[in-house]
Amino acid sequence: MMSWWSGAFGLVLLLFKVVAKHSQTFAATLHRHYLQAADRRASQPQPEPELTETPAMPPAQSVDYTQAPPKLVLDEFITKALTSTPTELHPFFEAFRNLYTRKLWHQLTLKLYEFFDHPRSQPFRVDVFHYFVRDFESKLNQQRLVEMATKVSKEIDSQ
Repeated sequence: MMSWWSGAFGLVLLLFKVVAKHSQTFAATLHRHYLQAADRRASQPQPEPELTETPAMPPAQSVDYTQAPPKLVLDEFITKALTSTPTELHPFFEAFRNLYTRKLWHQLTLKLYEFFDHPRSQPFRVDVFHYFVRDFESKLNQQRLVEMATKVSKEIDSQ
């Protein structure tokens, strides 16, 4: 007789297999959504920005996501982020620096989740994912990485 635990374990194992099998497909879909959103943005007149903050990195429209991101220089990234984000987001970037330096990938993933859920992080999510997370994506739990990428892709679609 099959116990409840073995059935649940089988479902979790199946989920991991599906995520691993379709990670390339997901990346292609994410890129396609980005390109479609960029086309929609290009065809619409651009209103004047209401925010006084400037993005931490170059605007997302000028980034080619098919290419590998530039090599992360942590101090430059954190310095740019601290100068261009609201002060209430600064503790996140200090934590990112600390956890990245100490190679605490699980804790860094949890802190990134907090950052992505923060309402004031909305204008910076795409850049943080592209310039920061993609540098160490191979060290993260792939399911968590896909969940973060899904949040970011929704952000791209809404822009």
